[in-house]
Amino acid sequence: QPSKIKDSEGPTVRSKDGTLKSKTLEELLDMETEQDAAKKEHQVEEEPKIAHESGVYQQPAHSTPTWSEAHQAAAAPSISPGKEPKGQRFFDARAEAKYRVSTFHGVPVYGALPVPAANGAAFQYPGDSELHLVWDVDQTKLVGEGTNDVELVIKCVLWWKEELSHDPNFVPSKVPAAIKKEFKEYCDNFDLRKAFKSVIHLLVRPGAKEFVNAHPQAKWWTFTNKDRAVDGQIVRDVSDKDGLVGMYQGAPHEVSGREVVDANKFALRVLDQCACDFLGIANQERPIIGVRGQRKDLARVAKLIADKRDPADQAHPATIVLIDDRKCDAYGKCQVNDARLLCHVPAYNAVSAAQAEQLRAAMEAILPVDTLLKFYNAFRSADPAHALIQCVDIMSDDQSMLLKKKGTPDAPFFEYNPKTRSSAADAPPPLPIFKRDLCRKW
Repeated sequence: QPSKIKDSEGPTVRSKDGTLKSKTLEELLDMETEQDAAKKEHQVEEEPKIAHESGVYQQPAHSTPTWSEAHQAAAAPSISPGKEPKGQRFFDARAEAKYRVSTFHGVPVYGALPVPAANGAAFQYPGDSELHLVWDVDQTKLVGEGTNDVELVIKCVLWWKEELSHDPNFVPSKVPAAIKKEFKEYCDNFDLRKAFKSVIHLLVRPGAKEFVNAHPQAKWWTFTNKDRAVDGQIVRDVSDKDGLVGMYQGAPHEVSGREVVDANKFALRVLDQCACDFLGIANQERPIIGVRGQRKDLARVAKLIADKRDPADQAHPATIVLIDDRKCDAYGKCQVNDARLLCHVPAYNAVSAAQAEQLRAAMEAILPVDTLLKFYNAFRSADPAHALIQCVDIMSDDQSMLLKKKGTPDAPFFEYNPKTRSSAADAPPPLPIFKRDLCRKW
């Protein structure tokens, strides 16, 4: 079980019944000792230790190994809040006690709270603050298999195309000439952006476009879980400088000696661009923000806000909210620094029956299953250990929620079988509206 969080470790705690309990204004602003303030400031500003220039750092040890074991535990702040400067108040006492979270990197940060009796359909935030809404990608902005299985199939084809451009012997010599020619023509004609654009309307969460249109005042960000664990360390695939997912692999190709497009990273980058185009988000504040381990420290967002602002505007209040399908991280703690920075929404992980049929047709247009089977059988007959065989086996195994390999080992076949909601009642509810609370100035 995760360790209990004491009241003194954050500005908000949860009562025994799980409800959020806010500290008073005096506790938030005036009762902080110099020793506690220095300790908190040190905790916020401290960055994980970087092992080398590639952006790898040691993952901290935690007692609870999995999210599933701890998700029912009472949520508590997983990251210590920043220092709250005494006397720096922007709104009246009620609003400060209700919304003020902390000051990160010189930016006064506020949160949002559900409107009473709105049943989660509306949130309020300080009206004179700058609203920053941060999407989580998987199961929040896009359907679950939208960033797992559709993306997996498409980026595998991108990998085929890349390998062909670097290795003239990628296709085994024993593959029949006609199939070899068809494979090369297919890869040459494959267009990653066109493929994603053809399916993006089936991947975006229902009501997401209306949600964007309802918040013209918002500044938009995207969070991704693409940082990954390698030998116990977290590898950050997202640049802290420009917010872009890297386009190339770290090492040149072993055959051509040239840079190689990283299919995993580049596919995510193009997918998010297509999603934003569809939603009408013309200019995100930041294309992608990487996740450090399994905790989503929104102080990182505040730092990026501070870096972009004019020095004269550094102290302007900002409301930051992460829209996510999980309340807790892998250790049973709040996903973010403070519960007021989190808008929890139900996971979107299955399409409707009508959308499933459309998705099958769209995927058939991108990679027909008969064509895939033809390539698979030809490569397997020529070289059973070929990397393409491993690639297809992975994207069609028992864990796949889209492409399925069926039949027998000697006579396999493929089907697109998207995960489908059992009824219309299982559709995700509309996303909430964020309303300005016209708070009086201090």
